[in-house]
Amino acid sequence: MLNFKFRPTMHQKFLIKIHISTISIQSKGNITSEFIWLEALVKDTNLVIPVPVRNLQGDLVTKISTDLSENTIMVTIHQCIHGSVLQREPTSNETENLALLMAAHLIN
Repeated sequence: MLNFKFRPTMHQKFLIKIHISTISIQSKGNITSEFIWLEALVKDTNLVIPVPVRNLQGDLVTKISTDLSENTIMVTIHQCIHGSVLQREPTSNETENLALLMAAHLIN
């Protein structure tokens, strides 16, 4: 996967992800599922989430095929959020809270 930060204005930042589909986990359906989950988290929680951006056709994933390669390229865009990489292992409490959040979302 390749990531590019795109800044069309001083107040807007987006992350463009290029997913090269060489394995089934990078299928359009799997990537779309992940982005639908992000949209649901944005809508249903107060979490700071990288909001997915739909293309002009309303899709979360743009599929690109070329004659030069058998691989399919999937492109996604979402808003950038300010953050930092956790420079340590998460605590057991942090891990438990994340698991509870994920479980609660799956039940609803």
